[in-house]
Amino acid sequence: MGELRIQVLQPPLEEPIRPQHLVQPLRVRRAPDGQRYLLATTPDNLAAGEDIRYMSRSQAEALGLPTFDFWLFDSRVLARFNWEDAERRMKLSTAPEDVVRACQARDAAWHHAARYEEFTARVRSPV
Repeated sequence: MGELRIQVLQPPLEEPIRPQHLVQPLRVRRAPDGQRYLLATTPDNLAAGEDIRYMSRSQAEALGLPTFDFWLFDSRVLARFNWEDAERRMKLSTAPEDVVRACQARDAAWHHAARYEEFTARVRSPV
């Protein structure tokens, strides 16, 4: 779903985030094996200033959140991931109805998601 699975894979940031920038990934947890990289790199991303949250797939489904992965930029541009077309991995939209739905999903997910420390205390990772 990662800004609903709001983020899929993001390498650790190389420079700290500037105060005027806000990076708030939300990762919907699938099978643990698929999350090892994300969990292992999260401390570096937190140190760079990100605020990362997690939730389970069942929780996302219960909330009726979208089933596709996307990022939001300044709550104005929706970048929807497309995993089926290798030539075009992302579709951008500035259509108000698309962006508003994505913002609503992000806000609902953020409200119910757990911070990294809370999440890792509940779900042990072999990493």
